[in-house]
Amino acid sequence: MHQVISAGLEGSIVREFEQHQVFVVGDDSNDTVFVELDETQEGLLGMVVARIHLFFSFLYRQKAHFCALVHWYIRESDERDEDTGMWTVRLERTRGGNPLLEVISAKSIVCAAHLLPVYGDSRVPERFGHFNALAAYKSFFVNHFADHHTEELILG
Repeated sequence: MHQVISAGLEGSIVREFEQHQVFVVGDDSNDTVFVELDETQEGLLGMVVARIHLFFSFLYRQKAHFCALVHWYIRESDERDEDTGMWTVRLERTRGGNPLLEVISAKSIVCAAHLLPVYGDSRVPERFGHFNALAAYKSFFVNHFADHHTEELILG
């Protein structure tokens, strides 16, 4: 497969790559992960939470590149929630209000993340399913109580 990177008066730059493998997680996926952005920062200060939509790989110059298509969940504050001790995150959106999508290297994924909705004052409907929680709530607690590894990872 060929992809034109840029074209102009001097000609065009063409990159060749061969699609290798695609694994679609799906629109209703609730697979969230920690992604390392800055290894010099401890805990969640050096990471961000992402929701995986698609894993794929491709070959470029005979080297395999493994990637993921993600939505970002960004921290709402530089401090943890006073009542729970947990970080809160929300879906990052573009200026137009759409969720921000980005392709990342799968190597930057640290491990799975467990998010808990910030419920607020209203009751959760009886027939509410976990499968649409990421779409139904605006904010989430990053659950560092999921296991002792997650606690060490997030709290540093």
